[in-house]
Amino acid sequence: MTAAEFKVWKKRNRLTNQSAGAVFGLSTRFMADLSAGTRGIPAYIEAACSAWDAGWRPSDMADAAEAEAEEAA
Repeated sequence: MTAAEFKVWKKRNRLTNQSAGAVFGLSTRFMADLSAGTRGIPAYIEAACSAWDAGWRPSDMADAAEAEAEEAA
């Protein structure tokens, strides 16, 4: 994923650097660097963007952890 593709992804999903950082648990500055092309897009960010496009949301992780805890109890 290029910086331009990352910017298109953010725009398509109506995310700012701040909101994208919150989604990924990363800083706004890091998101800005990725968008500007001053840092390469790591594979995990590209994978997370693909997962987001497929419908995954951070709350899905919490839901899965809660279900796993209930099964263990």
